[in-house]
Amino acid sequence: MKKTGIITVHKNVNYGANLQAFASCKYLSKQGFDSSVIDYTLPEHEKSNHLLSWLKQSWDGEKSKSLPRKLKLAVALLLSMPWKHRRLKAFAKFRKTHIGLTPVCKSIGDVERLCLDTVICGSDQIWNPTITHGINPIFFSAVNGVKTKISYAASMGRDKFDEADEETAKRLISELDYCSVREENTAEYLSALTGRKVETVCDPVFLLERCDYEAVSSKRLFKKDYVLLYSVIHNDDLTEIARAYADSHGLELIEICSSKDKNARHKQILTYGPSEFLSAFRYAKTVFTNSFHGTAFSLIFEKDFYIVDNKEGGSRIVNLLSKVGLGERLVSSTVKEDFEEINYEKCNVLLKEYVSSSKRFLENAMKADKAPVTEKGCIGCGACA
Repeated sequence: MKKTGIITVHKNVNYGANLQAFASCKYLSKQGFDSSVIDYTLPEHEKSNHLLSWLKQSWDGEKSKSLPRKLKLAVALLLSMPWKHRRLKAFAKFRKTHIGLTPVCKSIGDVERLCLDTVICGSDQIWNPTITHGINPIFFSAVNGVKTKISYAASMGRDKFDEADEETAKRLISELDYCSVREENTAEYLSALTGRKVETVCDPVFLLERCDYEAVSSKRLFKKDYVLLYSVIHNDDLTEIARAYADSHGLELIEICSSKDKNARHKQILTYGPSEFLSAFRYAKTVFTNSFHGTAFSLIFEKDFYIVDNKEGGSRIVNLLSKVGLGERLVSSTVKEDFEEINYEKCNVLLKEYVSSSKRFLENAMKADKAPVTEKGCIGCGACA
């Protein structure tokens, strides 16, 4: 059984990041691989997992130096402590319960001592130097002693690397045994840069079945039927469209968000972890979102949904909608009453084709049999002692 480590961004309070890590690990385990998410977190990212550090980031990020503004911010941060604490606990509980993690790794050397056969880097923006604070080899599977190095659905979060980073990134990507990304324009750019084949694959959340998410979702959280609003970037138009739709259909409006609007006339929730997030999508009558993973889980749970482009990362949503033949679900200002319910029988055929090709890429890469490059001391297994 191949011992496989997945390197990604997983330790934060982002639903998409945690659920794609869960999906990658769960899918590989279902295929018979001994898979774990490598518990490596950049020091800069680790701060967001602690309440006081989270509060300090907000304090340090305040541009205004006036005393009234500082006092107002201090009060707001004190009031936010209970819900932020609950949210951190909910995410930590999900990771502990549902994501198989390796021992904590603080360097490439720590990863090498895990004695892995395969390292998979992806998904998420692990190749975005702004997020990873420069080109970080660990996010390119640059680990000695492994048989196979793979990228799966990696993302740059930009059109191209800066000139200063391009040569380093080119070398690291060229050293991968199998390379795939999640955006078609990224695949074209990297193919031209490296002279190698770079494939486009689906986000890891699509590798699992609906029942896999139902198994880890919370029980139903609301008795009444409701419209779900989930905005990764707040958008007034999206909120107004969702509210108007809920009112016209006699439904309650529920919003999952990261900050409250004091003028909101609907229920806003800040404390959910990934399990509650899944439940909210699972039982919603209709979904309004500007999030890629909001779109993804609307498809997985076969919901009627509408998208308002968030202008950042929106191309990913547009690309996904085009692949499943649902481009009309991207709306601008109103929802047409004559929209028919989504024909998921047709949609799922198109989605299955997209997912199947991604699974074939991963299956072929995982079946590769390569000799190890070097030998390292091993953590726990004793094979290299």
